[in-house]
Amino acid sequence: MRYFCIFFCLLLVGFAHAQVNIDRVEVPLNNANDEYHIITLEEKGLLLFVQDEGSLFGNGQNWTITHYDTSMVELWAAPLTIKNGKLDFQGFDVEDDKVYLYFQKYSRGEYSIVEVDPLRREVHEFELFSFKNMEYVDFKVIKGWAFILGNAKRTPMILHCQLNKQKRPVVNLLQNSFTKKSEVPSLAKDTVNQIINMTINNWKGGKNHMVAKAYYPKGETAFEIPLRHSTDKNLLNGHITLTKYGKMLVIGTYSNRNSEYSDGLFIAEHNGQELAYVKFHNFASLNNFLNYMSEGKQGRIEKKLKKKKEKGKDLNLQYRLNVHELIQKKEQNIMIAEAYYPVYRTERVYDWYYGSRVYTYVRVFDGYEFTHAMAAGFDQKGNLTWDNSFELDRVRYRYLRPVVRAGVRNDYIKLSYSFKGELRSKFIKGNDLVEEVSESEMATGHKADKIKRSFEDRLDYWFGNYFVAWGIQRIKNKEEGELKGKRNVFYFNKISF
Repeated sequence: MRYFCIFFCLLLVGFAHAQVNIDRVEVPLNNANDEYHIITLEEKGLLLFVQDEGSLFGNGQNWTITHYDTSMVELWAAPLTIKNGKLDFQGFDVEDDKVYLYFQKYSRGEYSIVEVDPLRREVHEFELFSFKNMEYVDFKVIKGWAFILGNAKRTPMILHCQLNKQKRPVVNLLQNSFTKKSEVPSLAKDTVNQIINMTINNWKGGKNHMVAKAYYPKGETAFEIPLRHSTDKNLLNGHITLTKYGKMLVIGTYSNRNSEYSDGLFIAEHNGQELAYVKFHNFASLNNFLNYMSEGKQGRIEKKLKKKKEKGKDLNLQYRLNVHELIQKKEQNIMIAEAYYPVYRTERVYDWYYGSRVYTYVRVFDGYEFTHAMAAGFDQKGNLTWDNSFELDRVRYRYLRPVVRAGVRNDYIKLSYSFKGELRSKFIKGNDLVEEVSESEMATGHKADKIKRSFEDRLDYWFGNYFVAWGIQRIKNKEEGELKGKRNVFYFNKISF
């Protein structure tokens, strides 16, 4: 294990200084392949984490870390070199005001975890060695212990190690009864109860036997609870929430058959001894689920629903849903999710066959496109009390991640997402629409600026009543001094709710 510590006093780097406006920071793009990440630290500010593809040297990777306070003022910036340049950045986690960056390469048994302490201005790199050919899924750190979820030979595995600067990290494989029929979609961190939890899908004979499981930081099992129910429905995915009353809630989607498409929502409560209830809510029974559609399409589906009901049958509306963690309020539990589908493109490739070039066409995965978001409220017995929806304008991400962010105040909810340099929002109160969808361009701070293109737009909660939106923009300015002309920037804006 190698680790290093960098003290950042006066260690300012020579990459272009950001241009700061009142609620916006712009960083000039030096290379089209540069990689940018924003990591929020609540009241401690945020980190801008940049990989400079144009400055790779030797076997290392050159990155830059810049820390901003909540007023968008740069506090410090410093270089970071990842010694193993063959590893790819996979993800990050935040724990006790520290940021942990995870690097891995599928074909190699080498991993790297970088700990960034923004307040002390220190960095430590841990080099780990374990299994080769592991596909990355998720990464979490809790109380100085790292959990790495991956798949090897189509079977889930969880690697576990302590990040102690005084000792060489020893990577252990947590024992589980995973098989090639098992799926673990993600890891979730419960900072109140100090556990890492997950739902495990175990498929057998076309039936999914879902298990809720959690680990303590040192790797001991906190609980392992089969979610057995008496229906023929398959629970597809779920998020675990432990309540202050010692109960466990699981919310997610279900299917009426052996299918990856969901037919509705489920919410279940376990009281520590048994499953107190599991409630199923078909998409077709929701009040506003179809509101994102055009009037014509919505009308046609509603006619089909009516005909099915007259025959005593249900119409199955099948979707894939990206479900967020449950939002707990006094009298209700709120679920936010986005409907999506995978997108593919066709590429022409060629090979040589007996001296001749032969062309073939291959199908290439091109990300996920999100059609609409939904919000739903449940009472303490799992009954659906309201639902609402929000159309998304062909938002496409390479990876599955939350698109919409929800701001909740009393009974009002603001659903927002960033798209093409605009903040799009909708105010709802239960089933009711309080305010139509609003579209507001994120100001650059210069009147003569004209945004020509905006892409890779993201939105995340920051602190208090503030969100942060970021992405890449091409801007044209015909009038203002030094800004006159065209500029390509990575930007982030502070937005109040």
